[in-house]
Amino acid sequence: MLGQIEVGELIRVLEASAEGEPSSRARRIASGFDPGSRLAVALQSAGPTAETLRFKYSMAAERGAKVLGLDRLTQTLARLGSARVSGCTVEGTGEFALVFLTEDLTHLIGVVYVAPPGDPQNAPALDVR
Repeated sequence: MLGQIEVGELIRVLEASAEGEPSSRARRIASGFDPGSRLAVALQSAGPTAETLRFKYSMAAERGAKVLGLDRLTQTLARLGSARVSGCTVEGTGEFALVFLTEDLTHLIGVVYVAPPGDPQNAPALDVR
């Protein structure tokens, strides 16, 4: 089942969370959109979603993508089992975040941030020993 969330509301939910870097990156990407614009939200079962995310984005990380928040999110979703969660994607230029909320869209469950290999967001830090 598909629904929608206004970007401004998504930003408010992200700001109210303590999810760290993945959440702050999702918030930064979302801030580039008009607050009144809407994002599609899909309701899905938490447990199977955790398995799919773990498989897909572990492979992406092995191939060099920057993937932040995957373990924390997949562990949380797995604990929720068959509960329904709401998921949406916030896309920027060369990066995106998968944001998972409670079914009623009021609380953040977790975020996975992804930047593909070769993207400036994925550049390694310079080692100047």
